[in-house]
Amino acid sequence: MQKKEQSSRQVVMCYLMNTMGVDLDKARQLISDLEDSGLVRFDKKGSINVLLLEG
Repeated sequence: MQKKEQSSRQVVMCYLMNTMGVDLDKARQLISDLEDSGLVRFDKKGSINVLLLEG
């Protein structure tokens, strides 16, 4: 994992921890679940791609 990708992932983890009040392990699990489902993707340049669902 590149430094920029790791940094983006850490920003999202901190956001989840602050907003949702979850601990680090739960934030990691949430990110993993979001990536597995294709809702979030971190690219090598450090960008965060979020799938927007409209209905």
